[in-house]
Amino acid sequence: MPTQIDKAMGNERLTAAGADARSFADALKANPGISDVAFSDNIPFSNDLRTTNVRVPGSAAAEVFRVLPASPNYFRLYGIRLLAGRFLSDAHGEDFMSMAKGLGQDSTRTNVLVNASGARRLGYSPDQAFGKSFYMRNAPVTIVGVVADTRVDGPKVP
Repeated sequence: MPTQIDKAMGNERLTAAGADARSFADALKANPGISDVAFSDNIPFSNDLRTTNVRVPGSAAAEVFRVLPASPNYFRLYGIRLLAGRFLSDAHGEDFMSMAKGLGQDSTRTNVLVNASGARRLGYSPDQAFGKSFYMRNAPVTIVGVVADTRVDGPKVP
């Protein structure tokens, strides 16, 4: 079975400043025993909880959502099923979330994935959620895909 490696990188996906990380990822991918490499702010079973405030347009009330900043191939690497829309892609500039955007300091629109539970909390089915917008820390985001719910903290943690 190929090895799967996920390297935690903080809140930003790879940028020009992450050239060393990109070189490291490319070197890992060249190994025939490694199936893929993904970057994220967290790895499964780490019990590291990151949250943010989420608000739908027209609502003053915010909800707390759990977030997982990750590179586009993270979901494919871990076999997380896409239910609607598309996965994030390096080919789409709007799929990049910088630390400033994540902290609500950059108001340009960003594309995101949500899981099925998140879509329901926003008031949508997975199919309805595709293309809908909401605010994450006051920065506008658009749902481009809905993924299946997963148990990233272990089988006993919902």
